[in-house]
Amino acid sequence: MHGFGPVKKQFQGWTQEGRIGSHKVLLLKPATFMNESGRAIGEAYAAKGDQVAVCDLADSAPDGFPWQYFPADVQSEESVRAWFDAMEKEFGRPPTLVVVNAGVHCTNGHGGCLETGFAEWTRTIGVNLTGAWLTAREGALRLLAAGGTGDILFIGSWVGQHPTANLAAYCASKAGVHSLVKSMALELAPRGIRVNEIAPGYVDAGLSGKIFEENGDFAERARQAVPCRKLVTVAEVRSEEHTSELQSLRRISYAVFCL
Repeated sequence: MHGFGPVKKQFQGWTQEGRIGSHKVLLLKPATFMNESGRAIGEAYAAKGDQVAVCDLADSAPDGFPWQYFPADVQSEESVRAWFDAMEKEFGRPPTLVVVNAGVHCTNGHGGCLETGFAEWTRTIGVNLTGAWLTAREGALRLLAAGGTGDILFIGSWVGQHPTANLAAYCASKAGVHSLVKSMALELAPRGIRVNEIAPGYVDAGLSGKIFEENGDFAERARQAVPCRKLVTVAEVRSEEHTSELQSLRRISYAVFCL
């Protein structure tokens, strides 16, 4: 499908395939240094010979970190631009795939609309939505300036379309991402840039994994809420099987893939 109507499909795990010549560069940007899901995404692409660049808030990557690293704050336009400059200097070209992956949730133990403080709200919207827009916009501008085509892949969430209680800021931020994906897809598809979204459900890693650890039986309650009674695992994120399932993204824009 080429561009202007929504497509929804269901997968239990995900990655994206669709190399554009030999020039694809992947960028990941988790907000906490390379959680399990972020590392699995990078490993899946690196295993195929793709060049991987990562940004985070830490001043430097841990010893032995296998990919190009640059410290950056996705809430800062100047910081995002400096990261792209560093990546292009390292690889000699702009990225042909940008994975918009930074994400935070309310850390004060109460994510409800009444309990969430202004600072928590601002931080969540700043990283999850403003940071996503800044990163995607910079990636698109670089591709267009180089006369190339490519892909922007947002990591959204099922709560962006089906909000839940006690996650007000997070739900609002992911709903914003969901609409941003649609708007950018409509604008950029005619110019050769595909924009799509992965909307994970309950993943037993990363932000969800942290919530499960902090809230006793929540993991089991989440598992029971899923029809197949299974949570998405890191192994599924990395799986070659699921990599091949999304090959068609080379020809799709304005799509949402719900895990």
